[in-house]
Amino acid sequence: MAGDPAGPALTFESIDRKERCIDIFSRTSSPVGYTIRCDAPWVKIKEDRPAERVSIGIDWSKTPSANSSRATIYITGPDKKELSISVTANRHTFPPHIFIETGGCVSMEAEHFSRRIESSGIHWLTIPDLGRTLSGVEATPVTAPSITPGGNSPRLEYDVFLSDTGSVTVQAWFSPILQFNRKAIHYGVSIDDEQPQLVDMSRDNEARGNWDRMVADNIRIATSVHHVTRRGRHTLKFWFADPASVLQKLVIDAGGLKNSYLGPPNHPSGTNTFPFILRNHRSGLNSFPYIYKQNTLRPISADPFKTIAYPGNGVFVEIYLYLPAIKHFCLYGKIFLHPPGLSYLPLDRKSPAALHPQKYKGGL
Repeated sequence: MAGDPAGPALTFESIDRKERCIDIFSRTSSPVGYTIRCDAPWVKIKEDRPAERVSIGIDWSKTPSANSSRATIYITGPDKKELSISVTANRHTFPPHIFIETGGCVSMEAEHFSRRIESSGIHWLTIPDLGRTLSGVEATPVTAPSITPGGNSPRLEYDVFLSDTGSVTVQAWFSPILQFNRKAIHYGVSIDDEQPQLVDMSRDNEARGNWDRMVADNIRIATSVHHVTRRGRHTLKFWFADPASVLQKLVIDAGGLKNSYLGPPNHPSGTNTFPFILRNHRSGLNSFPYIYKQNTLRPISADPFKTIAYPGNGVFVEIYLYLPAIKHFCLYGKIFLHPPGLSYLPLDRKSPAALHPQKYKGGL
């Protein structure tokens, strides 16, 4: 078996609970033969033979430490040489209502602010379904005069947990915009109590090819660099400076941001809850009353257009239909609500004709 006997390292975080994969392959025409074991029972190993892909996960209920646990995976090849892979499982306890860095970045939909500060006659307006992933947030009125950011001036605040110190890049994702009357359009951005940076989001937007690209992508990404001096909780502040900008998303790149068209999805947020609107998109069912029930068996709403709250890491929801012919609520199907900014996935959907009477015991 080729490779450094010291081997690579795998790190797992309790907040995202993702598995990691190891691909084992032969550099010859002969199939590879190997054995794999671990010195800790809380490391889960799942082999996918003959593809030789091994999935590694963590049983968090069995990790011995409340903070960080370590183990070693040993892979032995046909030549009896052994490769070791160190495993670190970090268990975190976070305060509620905070966005948590995972994978070296933090992503926040604009409307999921922790706080909004309104002053000087300026208010923050959420525009549903505007943008690429969820919505847009704009300061109103659009005729408001420009303001130098700072003090108690209008801003949106996002509480985040950063796992390290050093330089980070903050990306602000806006709807495409051009200068108005040759006047630059700025916004302010800061972390904690630092002096807000004034960023020009309209510079070169009219340059050859830039506007075409912004319209095609439906986004204008502006960046700023900040220095974080301590690990832990911080507050990212988006300040109003000039009117007319529409913010779609904020992303903090702490060194792990990967290139993608839509950017990273909305990140985990401790015990935070976010609104999600359930709508009926199937024709012919609008006349049926609905009732939604979480996996906790607690009824959520009898109104299909009502905004509900659910955990930031997603939740299964059952949908019941009321059939007047039998005067019963019947299980129509289940959906899994993803973190905000992503669509929901229908599961086990049934047609009304195939429903079996199953009275909803919780009542209306």
